[in-house]
Amino acid sequence: MIEEEVVVTGVDRHGISVARGLAGSCSGCSQSCSSAALGKALQREVVLRLPMQQDYADLRPGDRIVLGISETELLGLSLKVYLLPLAALFAGAVAGAWGAAWFAVQADLAAIGGGLFGLLAGFGMLRRTRTPGGSAAPVILRKLA
Repeated sequence: MIEEEVVVTGVDRHGISVARGLAGSCSGCSQSCSSAALGKALQREVVLRLPMQQDYADLRPGDRIVLGISETELLGLSLKVYLLPLAALFAGAVAGAWGAAWFAVQADLAAIGGGLFGLLAGFGMLRRTRTPGGSAAPVILRKLA
């Protein structure tokens, strides 16, 4: 289980909102290097909305909690997000190159067009298969003091 500490920012009857500040890329030293400067420049807050769990109906804004997600669920989502558009890109490029002879266009241009079309189709498939609050949604593991 991968765990992350977050702060509750809002609570209503449907769920809770939590926020996690994105730390800089490194915070191990007090030196002013390019990595620390870049981390400070890109620092932002990530907000997530979670469905309410009955055990935590007493949560209030400002409470610190620990969220968790299964490693297998995270790995499955990562594979889906990276491999589906990539496979669609390759399939579109191959289809474009094969179809170039039918439309009397250059094979390279047809492969590029087919690849772009496949990539967009892959992102569209990802959007259609997204399930809000699905099985890979983080769960509240415990409330901290």
